[in-house]
Amino acid sequence: MAFTGRSAEVERLASAVLSSFQGETGLVLVTGEPGIGKSTLVERTLERIDCTVARGSCLPEGGLEYAPFAEALREIDLERTIRYSPDPDLQALLVTDSSGILLAWAGREMTVDPDIFTSMLSAVGMFVADSLAPVSTGGEYLRELKYGDYTLFITAGEGFTLVAIMKGHASEYLVTDLEDLLSRIEDTHSHVLEAWNGDMDKMKGVQSMLERFIEESGERTYSLDQKHRAEWIHTNVMRGLERYLRGGRPLAVVLEDIHWMDEASVALLHHLIRGLRSLPVCFVATARSDELPRNAAVMQLLNHLKREEAVETLHLGPLSADSTRAILEEILGGGVDPAIVDLVHGRAEGVPLYVEEMARLLSRMPPGESPDMIPPTMEGVVLRRLEFVENRELLEVCSVCGYEIDVQAVAEVMGMRRLGVLRALRKVAEETGLVEMHREGVRFHHRFERDVVYGSIPPPLREEYEVVFGEYYEEKGDFYRAAIHYHKGGDAERARECALRAASALEGEFAYPSALHMYRMAADLSEGEERARLLARAGRLCMVIGRWDEAHEMFQEALKMGESADALVGLGNLLLREGRTEEAAEAFRGALSAPSFSESEKIRAKYGLAVCSVRMGDVEGAERLMEEYLEEVSGRGWKRAVAEALMGMGGLRWYAGDLDGAREYYEKALRISEEERMLDLVGEINHNLCVVLGRLGMYEEAVKRGERSVEIKEKIGAISEIGTTHNSIGRIHFSRGQMEEAESHYRKALGYARKVGDARLEGISLSNLGILHYYLGRFDEALKCLREALQPLTRTGDRFAETEARLYIATILGIQGDVKGASEELSAVERFLMDLRREDLETWFTIVSTFIAARKKSDYGHLLYMADYFRREGKFLYAGITYHLHHIATGNGDSRQRALEMYERDDFLAPVALLRR
Repeated sequence: MAFTGRSAEVERLASAVLSSFQGETGLVLVTGEPGIGKSTLVERTLERIDCTVARGSCLPEGGLEYAPFAEALREIDLERTIRYSPDPDLQALLVTDSSGILLAWAGREMTVDPDIFTSMLSAVGMFVADSLAPVSTGGEYLRELKYGDYTLFITAGEGFTLVAIMKGHASEYLVTDLEDLLSRIEDTHSHVLEAWNGDMDKMKGVQSMLERFIEESGERTYSLDQKHRAEWIHTNVMRGLERYLRGGRPLAVVLEDIHWMDEASVALLHHLIRGLRSLPVCFVATARSDELPRNAAVMQLLNHLKREEAVETLHLGPLSADSTRAILEEILGGGVDPAIVDLVHGRAEGVPLYVEEMARLLSRMPPGESPDMIPPTMEGVVLRRLEFVENRELLEVCSVCGYEIDVQAVAEVMGMRRLGVLRALRKVAEETGLVEMHREGVRFHHRFERDVVYGSIPPPLREEYEVVFGEYYEEKGDFYRAAIHYHKGGDAERARECALRAASALEGEFAYPSALHMYRMAADLSEGEERARLLARAGRLCMVIGRWDEAHEMFQEALKMGESADALVGLGNLLLREGRTEEAAEAFRGALSAPSFSESEKIRAKYGLAVCSVRMGDVEGAERLMEEYLEEVSGRGWKRAVAEALMGMGGLRWYAGDLDGAREYYEKALRISEEERMLDLVGEINHNLCVVLGRLGMYEEAVKRGERSVEIKEKIGAISEIGTTHNSIGRIHFSRGQMEEAESHYRKALGYARKVGDARLEGISLSNLGILHYYLGRFDEALKCLREALQPLTRTGDRFAETEARLYIATILGIQGDVKGASEELSAVERFLMDLRREDLETWFTIVSTFIAARKKSDYGHLLYMADYFRREGKFLYAGITYHLHHIATGNGDSRQRALEMYERDDFLAPVALLRR
C-alpha cells in the first residue's frame, strides 16, 4: 500500500516500541477502521528500528488455537515451543570436541539400530565440524537435525558439543537440562580437553554424567490435563523466547487483527507480556476499532493491561487531502488533476485502501473515460477492477480458499500444476495488486478485497467450489478445514461427519476451544438425542475453558430435548461452582436416574453428589458416595479418576479432622499418580501432603513435600500453583516461628502471582505477609499489606481469605485505638460469616469483637474471662490469641506469660519470639 501522511504516527509508534524494549510497555496496539493503514504503519515503522520482526495473523471464524503465535514463532524457528509434547524419548547422548571427534557417549540398550547409530555419528561429526564450529562462540549455539524418525539436538559450548538423539521434539524444559549438563561437563573437564592426548580413559567422568542423565530421563515423560497443558505451553514459549533474546537483539512480535484472536492466544499473550517485561521484546497488535469490543477475551486483557500501565494505544484517523494526492501521484506516476484529487478524497474519506483502490482503477480505465464513472463504493471499485483481471476464475477459486492462499489446494481444485498457479498469481500481483507474494506464500492484498471477490461468485458455483475444497482437505486428513468448507458449501452431512472427526481429534490434543467450535457445528447440523448429546459435550468443554454462561445455555438447551445424564452432570457442576449446592445435588440425583443412558456421566454424578454432601454437612454420606465412585472407576481402570477419588477421600478425612486418614489416602493417590506419570496430580498431592504433614507436626517432611511440589510445578509450568505451594511452605515456617524463611516464601508467592496476574494468589500472599508483620509487631506494614490484599480477594470472591484479612485489620485498628474503623470492618465480616459457616472464623470474630468492645469501655475483664475459658476447654491457640490481645491492651505481664504458654502448647511459635523480647 502506498504510504504517506503518517510521519507523526510513525514517530509515536517507534517511540512506543523502543520504550517497550526498555521494559516500559508490554503491548502497543494500533487501531482503526478497515483499510486505514494499520499494518502498513507497523511495517514501515519497524523497518526503521534495528530489531527482528516476527509476524502472525489472527483468523476469522475462530481458527485453530495459538494460530497467530504458531505463525510468528515459525519465523524465528521457535514453532516447536507452541506444540504440546512432553519431553521426548531420549535415545542417546554424545559429546564431541569442536571438530566433531567423539569423546563419550551413552544410550539406551537396543533402542537404536547400530547401522542407523553409526550413520548418525557420521552426520553429527560432519554437522559439528562444518556448521557449529564457526559459530560456537558467537552466541548461536543450538542446532536441530532430523534423521528419519529421530531428531539430533545439538548444544555447543566453548570446547565441547553435546548431542541428544531422541524421538519427538525437544521442549525448552529438556533444552535447559541439556544446557546445564553441558555446563557441568565444561566445568569439570575443560582442563582435560586443553591437554588431551586421545586417552579415552580421561573422558570416563563425562560418560558417567551422560549415563546418569539418560537414567533420570524417564521422569521426563508424563501426561497432563488441559489446564496444565496450557500452562506448560505458556512456560515453554516463554523459555524459548527468553533463550532467543539472550543474543541481545530486540524482537518485535506483530500480531495482526487481534479482534479475531482466540482465547488460548489471548491467555498466552497476557502471560508473555507479564513474564518478558524485563527483556528487549515488544508485542505490536493491530485491530479494527469497530470489531474489537465484540471480543470479550481481548477486551478483558486490554483492561488488565491498562490497570498495569502495560499497553499504549495508537488510533489511526483518516488521511488529509494532501496525503490523498500523494498516493494518487505515486500510483499514477506524476501530477494529478485537482478535480480528481477532490473526487477521490471525498469518496474515500481519507481511507488509504479506498484511495489506493480508486488509483489502481484509474490507472486501468480506458482513455477518455470520465473519472465520474468510478463506482461510489469501495466494493464497487474492487468489482470494477476485477473486469481487468485476465484469470478471474483463478482469483475466485483463491478467494474460496481464504485470505491466505493454499497454493497446492488451489492447484488441485483447478486441475493445474502448482508452478502454473504460482506463475499466474504472480502476474495478477504485478498487474492488479489484488494479491501479493511473500516468503511464507501468497495472500490477498487485503481481506476486504478477498471478501469482495468471494461475494462476486454466483452462489451455486461458490458452493460447488466449497465442496471441492472440502473433499481435498478431507482426503488430506484436515477435517477441521474440510468441515468448514462443506458447511459453507451446503453439504450438511459431510460437514457434520468431518466436524465430529475434527472435534474428537482436537479434544484428544486438548485443543478445547477449537474442538468446541466443531462440536457446535455438528450440533447445529444434528437433531433429537444426537443434538442433545453434542450440546452437552460442547457444554462440558465450555466449562473446561471457563465459558460458564455459554455452558449453562447449552446444558439447558440439551435438557429441553429430554433428561440427559451428560447435561445434568454438567449443570450440577455449574451450580456447584455458583454455590447453589442443593440445586446441584438435585441435578446429580437426576443424572443417576436419567433414562438417557450415559454410564460414565452417571459415575461422575456420584462424585458431584459426594461434594454436595460435604458442603451440606453430611460427611458420612459423602464418604459412602465417594467409596462407590472409587469402586466403579477402579473397575473400569480409569487411573486418573481413581487417583482423583483417593484425593477426594483424603480431603474428606481432612475435613473430618482425621489427619492420619487424610495422609493415608493422599499417599495411595500419590503412588498411582507416580506410576502413571500424571505429573500434575503428583504435584498437587505433594502439596496436600505438605499441608497435612505440617498439621501433624512433621515439619521437615512437610517442607520436603512442598519443595517437591514446587519442583514438579516448575516442570509443568504451573506458575500460579507454584505460588500456592510457596504460601503453604511459608505457613509451616511461620507456625514454627521461622519468620525470615516464611517471609521469603510469601514474597516468592507474591512474585509468581504478579507474574501471571493471579489476583486470588496475590491477595492471599499479601494477606499472609500482613499477618506475619502483625505477629512481628509491625502494625503499619501489616495494615498496608492487608488493605492491599482486600481488592484482589474481593474481586475474585475468596470470602474466607477476605474475612481473615478483615479480622486482622479490625484487630490492628483496635490496637491503634481506631475503634470506629475496627467496628466497620467487623460489620463487613459479620455479613460473610452467615455464608461461610466456619467455626474457626466465628471464634476469631468473637475474640476480636470482644477486644473492640473492651477498647470502647477500657474494661478488659471480659477479655480475660474469655481467655481463661479457652484455656480450660483446651483451645490453646484461641487462648493464646486472647491473652496476647489482653497483654497488648493492658501491658499485663501475667497475660504475656500465659499467651506464651498457650502458643507453645499449641505449637504455634510465630509470636513467641516477639513475646520473649
